[in-house]
Amino acid sequence: MGVFRTSPIPSLLKDAGFMPLYVRRRSSMLRCWFRTHRLSDSVPCVSILRDSRSQVYVTRPSLPKPFGLRVANLMTDLSIAPTLV
Repeated sequence: MGVFRTSPIPSLLKDAGFMPLYVRRRSSMLRCWFRTHRLSDSVPCVSILRDSRSQVYVTRPSLPKPFGLRVANLMTDLSIAPTLV
């Protein structure tokens, strides 16, 4: 694109016609969740559901949250009914 190295990345993405990184990340998370959740008896789905039910992440917010819990929070933010069983 012929820009300086110090150009802000969000403006470069907009000029190039790409979505912002946080939107792409959210979209990828939701796509992965719905693909995995389609097969509810699969090993990845069972491990995602098991990890997201743990109360450890509620009582200790400094721990990195598991994928299932992050997706559930994202669904709540987007007003989508969470599909955690």
